[in-house]
Amino acid sequence: MLTYLKNLKLSTKLIATVILVIVAVVAVNYVVFMRGYSEDAKQALIVEAKVFTALADETKNHVSRLQAEGAFDRETLLNELLEAKAADPNYDYTKSRFFGTIPVVAGWTAAGEAAKREGLAFKIVSFDARNPKNEPTADPDPQAGQFRAELLRELEASAAAGAGDEIYAINETTNTLHYMRAIRLDASCMFCHGNPGDPKYDPDGDGKDPLGFQMEGWDPTGTHGAFEVQLPLDMLDSQIASFFSTGMMVTVPLVLGAGLGFVFLVRVVMSKPIGGVVAMLRDIAEGEGDLTKRLEVKSRDEIGQLATWFNTFVDKIHSVIQQVAGSAREVASAATEIAASSEQMAAGMERQQRQTGQVSAAVEEMAASVTEVASKAAEASAKAGGAGEQAAAGGEVVAR
Repeated sequence: MLTYLKNLKLSTKLIATVILVIVAVVAVNYVVFMRGYSEDAKQALIVEAKVFTALADETKNHVSRLQAEGAFDRETLLNELLEAKAADPNYDYTKSRFFGTIPVVAGWTAAGEAAKREGLAFKIVSFDARNPKNEPTADPDPQAGQFRAELLRELEASAAAGAGDEIYAINETTNTLHYMRAIRLDASCMFCHGNPGDPKYDPDGDGKDPLGFQMEGWDPTGTHGAFEVQLPLDMLDSQIASFFSTGMMVTVPLVLGAGLGFVFLVRVVMSKPIGGVVAMLRDIAEGEGDLTKRLEVKSRDEIGQLATWFNTFVDKIHSVIQQVAGSAREVASAATEIAASSEQMAAGMERQQRQTGQVSAAVEEMAASVTEVASKAAEASAKAGGAGEQAAAGGEVVAR
């Protein structure tokens, strides 16, 4: 694979690299942007949920202050409730005016009506609730009920530790954002939830509040339950998906156009000029070596400079080759003259060799003649000596 990549054309490598970088940058930007957009949208929903729970909490506090200031005739309202219950044992106490003056009830009623106008789900959630419907596990979806219960426990622990009265989390299973604000108790809450038998809150000592419920003896400085807003995120996800698809419809053509433009630019500015240089070098290397051809210089950029210096280089090579060719011709001419002189010298040496042979033959003939003469002289001398000896012998005989 690495070898294949190395063998690709430079323009192909550059184009592929740039396109990959563009795609990567666009993808990363979209991922970062979409995450940021999604987080901002969720934060906007959290702020919206916070507004409704703050409305409920502030309404509760406001009604509590009104009660403390005596703005409500509690005795009259309570007698009205008792008379209605006496007349009808099945009377719905939530319809009474007394119930509407309970601070926490006023709070969730005001926030609930406002949330209903905005299409939001506003609820009350608490453990050991007088209304079983307000128990977190009373949710129709068991998993959602368990999720709400765990979130409420975390909120109560946070409020007890002084770490905050608000909490939110996303239920990934139902794709729902849950926002809870702890309900802080005060003195007004003790009329229904204070210590049984307390003369201030239970004057008749029966241990029951004005609505007939058993008083729980809660701590007036603590919390109980929470205001909750549930925000489904399906619509948000659809908006994000729509935003993404719309963005891609614009981005993809732009990226394709930019990519095609870059390909065209690379081919015109780099591939074609460099290809001309390569073709010229190939023609010089593989062809007849025509060094009279030159590249056409159309720009002053790096490619133009490359063509200019290539032409300069070929000029110098051509000049050097011409000089070498001239020197070669001169050498050839000198070599021809030397060859001719060598032939003459060889002919002279051959004649001299023949003459030397002739002299040698004459010397050999002379030597043979001298040898023959010497031989004959020796023979003659030998014969002369023999004749003398015979003459001496004859004289000696005569003398006797």
